[in-house]
Amino acid sequence: MSQKNHPESEDAPILPANFDWNQIFIGREQQLEFFRLYLERWQRQATAPPTQLSGPPSPNDKIPGLVVLLHGRGGFGKTTLLKRYREIALDYKRDLSISKLVDWEFAAQGHRALFNPAPGEEIDAPRYFALLYNQLANALGKRPEDFREYLSAVRDGEEATKLAQGCSEDCNETNATVGYADSPPRVC
Repeated sequence: MSQKNHPESEDAPILPANFDWNQIFIGREQQLEFFRLYLERWQRQATAPPTQLSGPPSPNDKIPGLVVLLHGRGGFGKTTLLKRYREIALDYKRDLSISKLVDWEFAAQGHRALFNPAPGEEIDAPRYFALLYNQLANALGKRPEDFREYLSAVRDGEEATKLAQGCSEDCNETNATVGYADSPPRVC
């Protein structure tokens, strides 16, 4: 028998060629438990009877969906952890709509300048959220046009920004005409 055919040979592969590296999952028990806790908490809030709004929306208001975002350096198992989260959600005892995973590294290709603005510039928030919105719509198997409320809010925000810019320009022109060019602009 030749040495190449002997199973204990140094040339013999340790793992089969089609081995799924996602089977190796070590040291993430705490993250999995936190996800289960958040999923339970979200489900309780999502199924609670609706309350009457008495003021403007707040970050404490209930939301109809749960989005999980992970970030960090490559190679630390974020995608594998998200796959486990997805498995937990799919096995969950209640009827849930589960999206596909969005690998932001690949979703953001061609948009690097959006995430790394030049020194002194800020991230273009509307473009950033539009990219995120499109990726999430795709992951849910929807078209961006299916989210009318979101699109309406975006249009309202854009109109408010234009109005505020116009007011600011008018106010600055008035201040310059009256002789306040070197002073802080007065409130219009």
